[in-house]
Amino acid sequence: MVLEDVINISNDQLSSGDPTTLLGSAVAGLNPNDIESYAILKDAAATALYGARAMNGVVVITTKKGRIGKPMVNYTGNFSTQLVPSYGEYSIMNSGEQMSVLAEMERKGYLNVSTLNNPNWGVYGKMYEGLQADANANYRIPNTQEGRNNFLKRYAAANTDWYDLLFKNNFMQEHSLSVSFGTDKSQSYFSTSYYGDNGWTIADRVSRYTLNFRNNYKLSDRFSVGFSTLASVRQQRAPGSLKRDPNPVEGKMDRDFDINPFNFALNSSRTLTAYEENGEREYFQRNYAPFNILTELENNYRISM
Repeated sequence: MVLEDVINISNDQLSSGDPTTLLGSAVAGLNPNDIESYAILKDAAATALYGARAMNGVVVITTKKGRIGKPMVNYTGNFSTQLVPSYGEYSIMNSGEQMSVLAEMERKGYLNVSTLNNPNWGVYGKMYEGLQADANANYRIPNTQEGRNNFLKRYAAANTDWYDLLFKNNFMQEHSLSVSFGTDKSQSYFSTSYYGDNGWTIADRVSRYTLNFRNNYKLSDRFSVGFSTLASVRQQRAPGSLKRDPNPVEGKMDRDFDINPFNFALNSSRTLTAYEENGEREYFQRNYAPFNILTELENNYRISM
């Protein structure tokens, strides 16, 4: 059965679970325990068998089939876990260190009320917003040195643990059951599998079910026939995000708006907080709009089946 990438798929799309990806990477629905062997064809042999479609090589996957003999039952189970990451694994400034840098930038004139004109701002942008009087000439933050200092002290001691907020201890399990039997005239192979991943982050989870039934019949020394039925169902939830753009100057990938928990935890300031002192969610500005990563992940996601 020839499976081709009839649609161009980027590396990012391979794990996205969208319909385009499911069509182009249908082999992902194959139960790994059903694989008997595989071979890489990368020379003239591949071209001879598959023509122009083999210009980049061919991966030939041979799946298992029934064997002659008594019924043979095989079960395979795999279990693994992932623990919540720790900031101790990375060299990242804590909130006190970063607020010290921001305070120096303010003293040198890099942070002032013009910060409010920036599409993205954090603690200082929130402070300058609070220093603006409302329609009744009231200030949310007293426009005094003491008032500013009291506001900034909270964020200097925040040390927000984004890994603790966005990640969870994860348990993954995979079960596969197969039955093989046959005679000289017919052989049958049946398998079913389940893969469950409840998600390392609060934004993702995936489960997959596969079913494989294969019969081979030898009608004569010159004639044989086979039937194969393969079914696969995948249910996946993943955070939504815009397409990444290559940055050849800095040799990296840029995203204008990225809510991937891995990137967010690694690149976000620990001075920012997810909750206010009264327990309500706190919002800063991202792309000129109020932004809270927890709210974003709850409402910006994709589900594929």
